[in-house]
Amino acid sequence: MPSRPTQQHSSPQLAPPRGLPPALRRTVSSALALALGVTGVGVATTALAPAATAAAGDYATSLEPDDPQPDWLSEPEQTTSGPKVSGVVGTTILDRSPSTPAGDDLLGAPTSELGWEGPFQNGVGSVPGTVEPTDGDPAAVRWTMTSAGETWIQVPMPDLERATPLRGEVTLTGRGKVFLNVYSGSRDVGGEEVTLSDDPQTLTVDFTRPADGGGRPQFQVRTHAAGEIGAVVSGTSVRRLVPGDVEFPGDVTGTVAGVTASAENPPAEGAANLADGDVGTKWFAGSPTAHATYELAEPAAIATYALASANDAADRDPRAWRLQGSDDGEEWTTLDERANQTFTDRFETRQFTVAEPRPFRFYRLDVTENSGSQATQLAEWLISTEAAADSNMTTTVGSGPASAPTAKTEAGWTGLHALHYAGSHAVDGRGYAYNRVLDVDVPVGEASELSYVIFPEASDADRTWASTHVAVDLAFTDGTYLSELGAVDQHGFGLSPQGQGASKVLHTNQWNAVRARLGEVAAGKTVDRVLVGYDKDTGPADFSGWIDDIAITAGSGAAEDDAATRPSDHVVTTRGTNSSGDFSRGNNFPATAVPHGFNFWTPTTDAGTYRWLYEYQRRNDAQNRPTLEAFSLSHEPSPWIGDRQTFQVMPSPQAGVPDANRDARRLPFDHANETARAHYYGVTFDDGLKTEITPTDHAAMFRFTFTGDESNLIFDNVNNSGGLTLDPQAGTLTGYTDVISGDQAAGSTRMFVYATVDGAVTGGGKLAPGGRDKVAGHLTLDTSSDKVVEMRIATSLMSVEQAQRNLELEISGDDTFESVMERAQTQWDAKLGVIEVEGASADQLTTLYSDLYRLNLYPNSAHENVGTAAAPEWKHVNQSSTSTDTARGGATATETGAEIVDGKVYVNNGFWDTYRTAWPAYSLLYPEQAAELVDGFTQQYDDGGWVARWSAPGYANSMTGTSSDVAFADAYLKGVEDIDVQRAYDAALKNASVAPPNENVGRKGHDRAVFLGYTPASTHESASWSLEDYLNDYGIALMSQKLLDETDESDPRYQEYADNHEYYLNRAQNYVHLFDPATGFFRAKDADGGWHQPAAEFDPEVWGHEFTETNGWNFAFHAVQDGQGLANLYGGRDGLADKLDEFFATPEDADKPGSYGGVIHEMREAKAVRMGQWGLSNQVSHHVPFLYNHAGQPYKTQAIVREALARGFVGSEIGQGYPGDEDNGEMSAWQVFNALGFYPLQVGSPHYSIGSPLFTKATIHLAGGKDLVISAPENSAENVYVQGVTVNGEPQTTSSFTHDQLAGGGEIVFDMGPEPSDWGTGDDDVPPSITSGDKVPDPLADVTGAAKGTASTDDEQADAAVLFDDTSATQATFSSATPTVSFALDGPTARARMYTLTSAKDAGADPTAWELQGSRDGKRWRTLDTRTGETFAERRYTRAFSIDRPGIYRHYRLVVTAAEGPVALSELEVLAHRPQVGELAEVVDDARRDHDISGRTARELGDLVAAAQEAEDAGDADGVRTQVRALKAAIDTMTARELGDDVREDLELVISQWLAPGAGLDQLRAQVGELTRSGDVAKRVSRDLVGLISRAQEQVDGSHAVDLAATLTRLRSTVADAKPQHVSRQAKDALLPLVDALIASPPSVERATRAAAVLMADRDDEKAWWPSSWWNSAVATETVIEYMQRTGDESYLPQVDRTFERNKGTFPAGELSGDELWGNFTSRAIDDAEWWGLAWVQAYDLTGDQKYLDMAETIGEFVHGYWDTGTCGGGVWWDHERTYKNAVTNGLWVRLSAELHQRIPGDTQWLERSQAGWDWITSSGMINADGLVNDGLTDDCENNGGTVWTYNQGVFLGGGLELYRATGDEAVLETVRELADAGTTDPELVTDGILTEECDPAGTCDDNAKQFKGIFVRYVDDLNRSLSGAPYTEFLDRQAASIWAEDRNGDDRLGLRWAGGDGSEKGNVFDWRTQASALSALLANIQ
Repeated sequence: MPSRPTQQHSSPQLAPPRGLPPALRRTVSSALALALGVTGVGVATTALAPAATAAAGDYATSLEPDDPQPDWLSEPEQTTSGPKVSGVVGTTILDRSPSTPAGDDLLGAPTSELGWEGPFQNGVGSVPGTVEPTDGDPAAVRWTMTSAGETWIQVPMPDLERATPLRGEVTLTGRGKVFLNVYSGSRDVGGEEVTLSDDPQTLTVDFTRPADGGGRPQFQVRTHAAGEIGAVVSGTSVRRLVPGDVEFPGDVTGTVAGVTASAENPPAEGAANLADGDVGTKWFAGSPTAHATYELAEPAAIATYALASANDAADRDPRAWRLQGSDDGEEWTTLDERANQTFTDRFETRQFTVAEPRPFRFYRLDVTENSGSQATQLAEWLISTEAAADSNMTTTVGSGPASAPTAKTEAGWTGLHALHYAGSHAVDGRGYAYNRVLDVDVPVGEASELSYVIFPEASDADRTWASTHVAVDLAFTDGTYLSELGAVDQHGFGLSPQGQGASKVLHTNQWNAVRARLGEVAAGKTVDRVLVGYDKDTGPADFSGWIDDIAITAGSGAAEDDAATRPSDHVVTTRGTNSSGDFSRGNNFPATAVPHGFNFWTPTTDAGTYRWLYEYQRRNDAQNRPTLEAFSLSHEPSPWIGDRQTFQVMPSPQAGVPDANRDARRLPFDHANETARAHYYGVTFDDGLKTEITPTDHAAMFRFTFTGDESNLIFDNVNNSGGLTLDPQAGTLTGYTDVISGDQAAGSTRMFVYATVDGAVTGGGKLAPGGRDKVAGHLTLDTSSDKVVEMRIATSLMSVEQAQRNLELEISGDDTFESVMERAQTQWDAKLGVIEVEGASADQLTTLYSDLYRLNLYPNSAHENVGTAAAPEWKHVNQSSTSTDTARGGATATETGAEIVDGKVYVNNGFWDTYRTAWPAYSLLYPEQAAELVDGFTQQYDDGGWVARWSAPGYANSMTGTSSDVAFADAYLKGVEDIDVQRAYDAALKNASVAPPNENVGRKGHDRAVFLGYTPASTHESASWSLEDYLNDYGIALMSQKLLDETDESDPRYQEYADNHEYYLNRAQNYVHLFDPATGFFRAKDADGGWHQPAAEFDPEVWGHEFTETNGWNFAFHAVQDGQGLANLYGGRDGLADKLDEFFATPEDADKPGSYGGVIHEMREAKAVRMGQWGLSNQVSHHVPFLYNHAGQPYKTQAIVREALARGFVGSEIGQGYPGDEDNGEMSAWQVFNALGFYPLQVGSPHYSIGSPLFTKATIHLAGGKDLVISAPENSAENVYVQGVTVNGEPQTTSSFTHDQLAGGGEIVFDMGPEPSDWGTGDDDVPPSITSGDKVPDPLADVTGAAKGTASTDDEQADAAVLFDDTSATQATFSSATPTVSFALDGPTARARMYTLTSAKDAGADPTAWELQGSRDGKRWRTLDTRTGETFAERRYTRAFSIDRPGIYRHYRLVVTAAEGPVALSELEVLAHRPQVGELAEVVDDARRDHDISGRTARELGDLVAAAQEAEDAGDADGVRTQVRALKAAIDTMTARELGDDVREDLELVISQWLAPGAGLDQLRAQVGELTRSGDVAKRVSRDLVGLISRAQEQVDGSHAVDLAATLTRLRSTVADAKPQHVSRQAKDALLPLVDALIASPPSVERATRAAAVLMADRDDEKAWWPSSWWNSAVATETVIEYMQRTGDESYLPQVDRTFERNKGTFPAGELSGDELWGNFTSRAIDDAEWWGLAWVQAYDLTGDQKYLDMAETIGEFVHGYWDTGTCGGGVWWDHERTYKNAVTNGLWVRLSAELHQRIPGDTQWLERSQAGWDWITSSGMINADGLVNDGLTDDCENNGGTVWTYNQGVFLGGGLELYRATGDEAVLETVRELADAGTTDPELVTDGILTEECDPAGTCDDNAKQFKGIFVRYVDDLNRSLSGAPYTEFLDRQAASIWAEDRNGDDRLGLRWAGGDGSEKGNVFDWRTQASALSALLANIQ
């Protein structure tokens, strides 16, 4: 056994816990323990009696029954003017007569004959003691022992009746303090603890065995106390309890004739129990909301009603409900509505009044929210016709909150009881109520303090926060009140009901600690009464809550932190542990460790979890005492990730072989006896046993102080994954742990443990608690002479041997516990002491230094010294992996099988969280540490190929963004030295440029995101991924620039840095692609460029979907890299400010969980912030307030930040401290930065945004011995606004600091004031941005791709098109090493600035040298860029290259000049900006300056350019094109004298960036101009020709096809008939082919062709459909077929046939349709099948292929199966479930059946079906009086008045028309004409002559409605062509003209709004559905 030096076993001199209310610490000096408590459930109603005499100046109560009982009364405070109540009423608690036991004793035998077991001790098991018969009473037994704590004897009870109230009873005499306890089978129910004497005392406990499940009930006599027990037990019994009755005047519950409910649990727990008069029975509904209905024998006007809580499970109590009345049980009227209601005890009956009673026969109690359970229950619902007087606010003692996300329920803060307050604020204005609750006599001294804890309750639906407008008030003997004296709490908020409510500092549904220095406002006064007050300015509202541990203490006059002499003394590691998965106040555990240490050591309240290791109160035991189950080795970064590589030890006072089960070994303690510091953890348990821990990097030292003569150390683990070897003789243990939390702990390997025990080990062995036979064991200790035992323990990832070496290196044989602790504390002081502050409260010091502790706790070292202390050699086990096999590589019980690598590595970091603040904090405060951390994570890149997104320790698939990219760039840009910059840079480039191999690493969706400019919606949380990617790209861009600046041109990567800077800076601006002007938010986009969701369906308050852990609001400002560009998206800085104002004014109600499916903890926390939508509680929102600096309103930043600091980081003294998850130091760093007065808003750049400092002075001790002093001498809680700033004496008005200003040291002085100032509001005062000026950013974008042009290659074996398909998942493989790839732009030209190449994913050589060339005509090529010696570091690696000589070209080609073999590539992009009108202005200005054009020409051209510039400035791209087109027309017709050829050529080249190649009339006009200038066309004829061309253009624009044909004919004859001297032969040869081409293929065909190409480009060729819509794809298919019929262009026939062949089978739901597809294009949606039937008829007409007609007939037969005359006399059902008969299904049926008739020779059946369908729809009433078709029929077969949609009008029209063709019935045609006339003229469908759907103006049309107008136009066109005179031509021309002129963007995409998007509520919508719809209108224009 290792020897140890002689030492004194004294505890370290540690500062005691600070800031705890004295009652919480249970250290009240001379305090009077006086309770408010009650016995049982009744409340005493006698007068208040004076409290017992107290020690001078002290008073305390914890509201427990074992306190001395004062008389108690809940009554209003009386003043000279009457009760201190106004506008507030309460609910009367009805007195219930005593419950009485009845029936036989269920124990079945006298006391002495019962099978007594025990005694048992909590955490120990069986202990010495006796239970034996007594001499004097043969029916009694005597329990004799010396108790050491929680001890009991018990009798297992028989199979008791379930769900039945029972009473246990026992009579006791003797000595000791005991109580009766019953374990009901599901929980302990304890009674009052009494001190025994010779006088018999009878104790009772009421309980109920659960209705099902649970364990065997136990009848127990218990003690809490240590000491002698000599109890005589007799008179035991358990009997059925008959509950007492309540008096309820006017009770008419007996008239209830029937009871029904939404749910019940028969037979025992049915709804009828509500009216049975027995509070012992109950109604149980297995849902959190439910309703019960009474049917009365006769109607009655209910004036009051009463509800009684049931026997158990308080969380099932109703919390909010509505009382409703009804005459018929169908239509309901709400009579009373309640919220925030609470029952303080079981079987409590509360009475409620109805304001305006009315007689009803039916009454319904609709429970809209319960108290937190998934089930609802109630014992009684009484109703009365007798009105009751209003009662007062109630203040009663009860059993504590029924539900709480972080606290133990049905208990007080301490003990089992608390004071409950409740009432209703019944008026609109101010309401208040002050109840006196205690009569005291407490003098107030200079240092006196008041403290209490409060739990305001609120239902989920509560928006009033009324329960927080409550405070404990004090009435003094001089007639004054504390609430009127200006007292403040520990945070500086007013200590009055109004002050507490206004402060928003109190969290609802959680305990809140409140304390105040009374002496500061009331010294010399005497407290006469303790009050509870409610006071709020506005109502109405219901309120309720709990108060506990009220104390008034004299105090010592000493500052709370006097004992804190070192920074580490301020640390409280239990901050953030009062949390859970339901609500986070940090979600921390009290880790004792060294900074960034290898291990954590922690107490655990739940040793069976690797999630929430330590919960401050929630897991308290039955007596509401915290307990520990183990002390654990931990590596947990977050409970959401989980722990790993754990090992546990627990001291046990048990002698012999201990019971190692967790419930047996756990020990209770008091937080007052717990010291939790970074460097030390110590706790003394209730039995006196003490445990202490102090850490080193890889080891720790434990010290146990036992109380008995024989004790044990129990060893265990979370589960049985591990091994343990014990050597009792040597006093050592070895072992290993394989515990991991699952996939989130990817990369984990086996960890090894070595420990020595320095004490008298007498034995030991393995144990198997819960089957954990591999990991559990014990060492037995002789502690008879020396109670102190030390254990030294160390770990290793390499081996047991290395663990032993680590122990020897870090804890020498000469070390004492104190020396180890001193080293750890010194390490922490070095980290924490970097900041010193003045003007801080004790609580603020705790917050500051505890936050610095959390900042330095993570990340963690994972390397070990395999050398010596003098010559360390660092190695690490490679855990950079996705594997969850901890034993990989063949690990043994003593040695790892994993790879061991040289160097240091760090783990445990979630970069999504920490990049925002933690990493910038490392760079500023600890630059040397920052360098090591950066290199420690880029070591992962060397080890596993990637830096983890979430390292725990390897590659966890968690969160969005590869945020190490910007974090490491930030460190580099801020001058952190000794970083391996190249490795960090390459790791970031890989993240940004390589599609990852799995979802655990890299950027999700990156195979497409690189090329689309955004992550498509097919990737989960796509918008979050995109927006995070842009910020990371920004970091790479700035890192590239600095590398460029620091690199010589001879460096081989010099050009790469330059290229990457430009490329990634452009990518950082791609956020503009996700901004939707229609909604004003960033949103998800599909890969086809369309918005993933219709604008009407987007709700920015909905959580999830494309956003991570928040909603659209909190991502609305996620472009911090470019604050000015973001402002420009919102219309400028004022627009940004307005958006921010709306953000902070829109409340978060936590009621829209979206894709999360239910409310998640982040939603609750965001609501609790109470600052609009701002989620201070979560990292993703931390930056938002600082955007006000970019809006020029920094004073709003200042106010918000200071409010957040004041109330967001409170509650440290009770385990709170944070507003949400702390997350690896990020939340802590947020607080630290903001307390200092600045914030790293633009991570990745060396700038900080200025806020408002918290302290009067802060000194940062910087690296290199420099100090930065931040002074704010006038700072205070009121002076939060910056009036001015000086830096080293120089005034500064900009609202940001540079890193050099901070890191260089010096002094920054803030001038602070109470009002906003104009500081920082100047135009040039905003922080830096990428964007300058007021234009929206214009990042480079790819000009190639499908529908943009044609790809080609000189290699016949390669498919060039795949190089332009926007994904690296495909590749082109060439047969040569020098291929050429070309792309010809079909539309406008482009001035390319950059291009990218992406290496292939599979085999093939990368190009190493090439040229990029450009050409204007595809013949003459110019080299734009030349590269040699290039490489690609990875597969699917995208590299960007700037173009050395950019120009405007239509053709681009890549000519590969060298490669090591046949080339393969994945993608080629050509990147360009949007053209700028300024380019045109430059040409005109240069020509004017050089006198190349006349002044007249310059003015004419200048006016057109100016108009284009005005449109560009307004963001009107269509307006720009219109003006550019006019400019083109002008220069075409100018003579050579007016415009020289050089200037003309320059202008035409620039114009070509907007306009497609000259074609049609444009080309003809240009040719006339050229021939006129050459003399081949006379000027007079030229004027005639230009006039005709202009007229033709007007007709084209108006889509007047008939008139256009006439004009073109005249134009042709003008040219052909002209004399040779007027039009030369050469001119005719040039002009006539152009005119003939226009006549043969007019512009209407060309337009349709372009529109069809765009539509087909959106088609998914693999699935042979258009994504995400089944029926829409059918309509689009039919539209494409119609296009081929009209134009003769049959190039899309293969695609149509693939759709048929590929999709005619069966498919599961979700693949092609939301419904399952049953084959043959059928599904449950009948109308969907009909659309496909019509498409295949059209395909048959085009091809003559019989298979299409056969399929259409099959579909027709399927549809006919849903024709039903049994409902509404006929019609086809809309769906398989036969729920609805509507217009679309039946109109389509008429059309489809008529078309089949027309094509099937000899048919009569289909004609009959069509005729029957027509007859039915025309008689159904769906055609209304206006000739418009409503959507369908009601269940009563009436017109449902549903929306009039164009497509319903169209399908009725189309169906009738086809039937008319088949029958020639003129009556049918007349109806069809009426439908067409109504549809083309009625204002419901037409606005200003343009079809306008009801949803068009607001942009709210869903995916269905987007296609409706095209369907209508298709059938109107069909009718028009069938009628003589074509009467609807003008209408149809108008639609086509408007679409092309007003509804088309630059890519020929056609939108939803055919009249255009300007001036509408929301922007236009463009996607493939709108394209198909508009294409139908263009096809109608083809003659």
